Amino acid sequence: MSDFSSPPAEPADFAFLLEMPTPSSAVQQRSETSNSTLTEEHDMAFVNETLTEQDKAWFATFNFRSVFSTRDPIPAPRKWTIDRDRDAVLISLEGQGAEGYDVPPTFMVLIWSGQVIRIQAYNRGEGNFWDGTEEWWRLTYIGIPKTLAPQAATVLQLIQEALDAQGTAHRRDIVKAVHIQLPTPKFI
Repeated sequence: MSDFSSPPAEPADFAFLLEMPTPSSAVQQRSETSNSTLTEEHDMAFVNETLTEQDKAWFATFNFRSVFSTRDPIPAPRKWTIDRDRDAVLISLEGQGAEGYDVPPTFMVLIWSGQVIRIQAYNRGEGNFWDGTEEWWRLTYIGIPKTLAPQAATVLQLIQEALDAQGTAHRRDIVKAVHIQLPTPKFI
């Protein structure tokens, strides 16, 4: 587990506390049924799902720790955005990340083939569930494991696709547009 007794060099270098598990096949073994809300016009590989008990157990193997509390374990989320064919899942862990407010970012991870990519982001949206929404994402930090450096372009593409598929409140069917601003990733 990482130790945060000394502050990071820059706020953008702030990393999640975690332990890396061995790659788990739990995600791959799960049934192909999903709670996707994607429409045909927005059909993409990433879908939004409610976690099963098996998914929650797999999530727990990563041992993510809160950056806000006394390093308490982060509970499994209710939903995630996942692409089972590419073994990739985007998970919001904690934080608020409301663009334009003096609040901490949303801390997220993209887990791709067992590797954890760390993300810090701010988000804002406009619109409503009846007329449609528009989402803006401003990512302030992407930490990619050095072993994935040759595949950085693929990682950034996965992040963009996952954020687009996530939609508003894990509903892509109500979203008219998604705008994503990515920083230059750091290799950790």
